[in-house]
Amino acid sequence: MNKEKEEKEQEKEEEKKKRKRK
Repeated sequence: MNKEKEEKEQEKEEEKKKRKRK
């Protein structure tokens, strides 16, 4: 039902991981 929300959340988490990796 909230597929778009889940996708946005995953993208946010990926960005957080990328920023933490830097």
